[in-house]
Amino acid sequence: MRKLKFIFVVLFFASTIAKAQSNSMFKALFIYNFTKNIEWPDSYNPSNFVIGIYGNSEIIEELNKISQRKKANNKTIVVEKFNTLQTISQVNILYIPITKSGQIKEILNHVKNKPILVITESPGLTQKGSCINFVLVKGDQKFEISKPNIYNQGLKVSDQLVELGISM
Repeated sequence: MRKLKFIFVVLFFASTIAKAQSNSMFKALFIYNFTKNIEWPDSYNPSNFVIGIYGNSEIIEELNKISQRKKANNKTIVVEKFNTLQTISQVNILYIPITKSGQIKEILNHVKNKPILVITESPGLTQKGSCINFVLVKGDQKFEISKPNIYNQGLKVSDQLVELGISM
């Protein structure tokens, strides 16, 4: 638990120092760390760990950098961009940039009953079904986390991650 808190404290500190750097790097690092604290069913996506992004986002480049040097749950990380809702297939994480947040109902219906961690970045989306939502609090990047929404997606979350987020 101390190690997990240390990692998150370091990430928060690094993000404060590097405010001039892209916020997408911060989010990508957190997404990678979320993979260590969420449990997917063993049978889901057995060969690769797939992070899907619906639409355009600067986070794609940062996630690709991470995928070249890290693994998630001992699996190769594959980053896929989806341009349409219908093309979203078997992913472990689905990142919804702010430009697509207006489609949250349709997106959640599309991934319903699938063990997919839905991550968003627009105010109020955990109340609409998102599992984790990036928010700014007094100028600092934080994340809201909804334990019930994560469980509704058929996933398990560590209590340590819930403690680090803003519980919804």
